[in-house]
Amino acid sequence: MKRFLIGVCFLVIFIPGVWFIAIPDSLIIGMLENSIRSDGLRVETEGFRKGLFLNFAIERVSLKKGGNSLFSIEDITGRVSLLSLLLLRLDMSFGGNIGKGKVSGDIDTIWRDNRISLHIDEVDIEGIPFLGLVGVRGSGMFSGDFRVKGNKGELKFLIKDARFKSISFSGVPVPMGMFHSAKGMMVINKGIIDVRSFTLEGKDIYARLKGNVRDGNLDMRMEVMPDPSSVYKTFLSIQLGRYNVSPGYYVIPISGEVASGL
Repeated sequence: MKRFLIGVCFLVIFIPGVWFIAIPDSLIIGMLENSIRSDGLRVETEGFRKGLFLNFAIERVSLKKGGNSLFSIEDITGRVSLLSLLLLRLDMSFGGNIGKGKVSGDIDTIWRDNRISLHIDEVDIEGIPFLGLVGVRGSGMFSGDFRVKGNKGELKFLIKDARFKSISFSGVPVPMGMFHSAKGMMVINKGIIDVRSFTLEGKDIYARLKGNVRDGNLDMRMEVMPDPSSVYKTFLSIQLGRYNVSPGYYVIPISGEVASGL
């Protein structure tokens, strides 16, 4: 029992000593900001501060590409693994907010390939600028998982209760306003955003979006398929007649530049 109590006292003194004295804030911030190695992507932190027993708080962490923010997490609290600090690596779990939505995740740089996972729950799409790169603008509740391993990132998501804004790329109208939900998967690798799958649904209408964003340029297409009884049938015939490939099937090319630096 005596040895046990001595061990407990040692840990009570040792852990805060390592955390507050031996490990400078700049080291933690540096490891966090270097946790993503993908070309063109970087992490920025604001307002890092330590708490007791390896706990911490951060005002904001942003994932950026070029000069633009893809998304930012605010009011973050979490905890760092003592073993990872002794190895001068980073292993932490955390939670935070994007607007009124919740985010939780883990960062682990102990492995050869840094690993990051985020779970995003009920965040309004207005708080995720990344989605605007592929024409997803407006409002709607976004939930999904974002994972990074080494220099490759993957986003799987679901958007419901959406009010998308119809947009135009290089003069080509994209009728996003017809849809009320979406789901899909995107991959970020070597600075390229690759839309592997992206489906949209509305009342009596369905669409698929595929392509990529490379060097700030869109190279995508949108396939629109209204039901024969769809209320949008006449509108599509008039507005998108030149993109009609076959009855009830439209293919809209989407190209042009996106936000500067992306």
